[in-house]
Amino acid sequence: MIVIGAGAAGLTVASGCTQLGLKTLLLGKENLLGEIASTQVSL
Repeated sequence: MIVIGAGAAGLTVASGCTQLGLKTLLLGKENLLGEIASTQVSL
């Protein structure tokens, strides 16, 4: 299974696929998983 988008929904789908025993590849455009659901603070 290839999951495109490592946001909250993509992480959920990828997790579910691996729990079902599927080989899973998660692709995201950012270096940080969770994309806009993540909090990033710059000082």
